[in-house]
Amino acid sequence: MKHLIKDTYFLISFFLSPPFVMFMCLWVDYVTIFMSAKCTSPLAEPENLEPDKCEGWESFAWSDLQAILAGERDDLSLFGPLKNIVEQSPECVLHFLNTE
Repeated sequence: MKHLIKDTYFLISFFLSPPFVMFMCLWVDYVTIFMSAKCTSPLAEPENLEPDKCEGWESFAWSDLQAILAGERDDLSLFGPLKNIVEQSPECVLHFLNTE
């Protein structure tokens, strides 16, 4: 939660399901964790508060991510863990995307 606020200035009201680790590797210095949560404001936009570490934030519909994975958007590629989650389409992710 601290990093969500620190990196994006997003405020969330609650987590919808427990986070799960999608990618973990011993020879790199990061772990990717996917979480589902509700933002406190439906009009909120993430701010890039660490431009020296992050190129920026973008939002994509699930169908857009599937199109990128299928090679229909050659101008974009998916970060390894995100590619894995789109390929695997876990039930908890699909459930979250289909909830209000």
